[in-house]
Amino acid sequence: MAQHTPVECTGVRPVNTTTADPIGIPLPALLRLPRELRDLIYDEYVRVDGGYIYKPETHKLAHADGSPIGLSLRLVCRQLAAEFQGLALKLNTITFETCFSEASREDAGMYHTMIKQIAWRKTEVVKTFAPQLFTPIMAKAVADIYPRLSPLVEGWSTRSEPELEVLATQEKYCGEAPSIWRDCINTVLSQISEHPDFDVTVQEEGKASRRYWIPDNADRMSKLVDVNPAPWHIPNRKERDQLAIVTGVEPEYPWYKQRTKYTYSAASLALQFLRSLPDSALMAIRNIILAENHETVTHPECHGRGFVEICRQYPKIRIQRFASLWKAVFPVELGTRLDYSSFNEDGEDASLFERDRLEANDITYAVGIWMTEVLVLPLLGMPPGCFTLILDGNPTPDYMTQIFKVVQRDVAFQAALDIAYATGSLPSPTWIDRRLRTGYTFDVLPGFIQTLSTDSPLVRCNFDPGQPHDANKLLDEHRGWTLQDWENSWDTHSPRRFQTEAPLPPWHELRWQYVIV
Repeated sequence: MAQHTPVECTGVRPVNTTTADPIGIPLPALLRLPRELRDLIYDEYVRVDGGYIYKPETHKLAHADGSPIGLSLRLVCRQLAAEFQGLALKLNTITFETCFSEASREDAGMYHTMIKQIAWRKTEVVKTFAPQLFTPIMAKAVADIYPRLSPLVEGWSTRSEPELEVLATQEKYCGEAPSIWRDCINTVLSQISEHPDFDVTVQEEGKASRRYWIPDNADRMSKLVDVNPAPWHIPNRKERDQLAIVTGVEPEYPWYKQRTKYTYSAASLALQFLRSLPDSALMAIRNIILAENHETVTHPECHGRGFVEICRQYPKIRIQRFASLWKAVFPVELGTRLDYSSFNEDGEDASLFERDRLEANDITYAVGIWMTEVLVLPLLGMPPGCFTLILDGNPTPDYMTQIFKVVQRDVAFQAALDIAYATGSLPSPTWIDRRLRTGYTFDVLPGFIQTLSTDSPLVRCNFDPGQPHDANKLLDEHRGWTLQDWENSWDTHSPRRFQTEAPLPPWHELRWQYVIV
């Protein structure tokens, strides 16, 4: 049987068929090897220590050390090109990191503000119009989609004051993931906009209120109802300008803070890159790492939702999202965030913040937002095993175990109160009162923390999370306490504040460069 040279099998002239190619084997000899051996050689040829990283400045992948990817062997002939198809993406993990640049600072900051403004204005519109236009039939339609929030939306349709007051309460999501809360508000507003009296009511209320966030005509209101930008999207300039028209947000104070480092999440960059790839490349990808090592814009905790459709289409993809607790999750206390935005980048103002620390009262809520957002992904269609959140305690994992005792204590506190209500030890509150009272964070958190470990599915940590507290034991220790006693005890953590430990810099030096306001 005739033996085919690379020229004969492809019709493409190789650069040199007599010398060794990059793997050190003459090409004719390589092509005569059994396919199983060739595959082993190909694996060694394409596999790179550390895998690939995404370079935002070029929108391309590179070796982990930053050097360009070179796969010249696959260009020699069509047979090799076919046998190499997708192999490099299959065998190499692709890592994405958060990205800040002066070139994207304004766009990121504007989009961050627009996302917040849209959510706030929609809530204000629902608060204004629900008492007049939200009917029980509408409430049932919304409750069918969000059954866990059904007591709340039913209260809105019956004009119940406690439920309506929730709309005026900042950062209270009634125990649900914040993105689910925002989805619910969107759905309620869409229902209200279908009311036959909506346009007339908008015009009358808009003119009467003289509040800039309440549109005073049907066209402006329709634009607000219809706009629903994804927080994980990276908009182009045209999209940004269109949103600016709807929100009235401009790149100047108070909408945009010049001193803030508005940073895109690793998840946003990954989604932008993946959507630019052809189907053949997406089918080849296996492992993706998202390194969230800075505080980033537009509700980063929910950006995993952007991967649901991709993972449904390409279920062999495995995504690990590392959320740095120190750098991306733990917050600066709300009252000092604006002060940090004016921090001098040369460190001259450092003394003003040297007393600042991580507040124990903020820890459980901050961690809980990230965890609850990931826990809703399966309900949204995320295939099992495709997405994992890793709570990253590096570079001080042992110290993080101590800090995580705050979370363990808080969720046990919440569970203990629920047991007391269920057994009659304390008067049982209404559905809404329970969720607004001290001692409550997120509905699913106590049960889930019980199973959290270094290898738990969906959410895990790379440090020892410690042993869960026994809620029943906590009740026994405080038998006879009144509800007021429990509420007074809620924020009595010990210690109340945490400083960082080496090799991290002091808390105020670490956080000032990441604060998003």
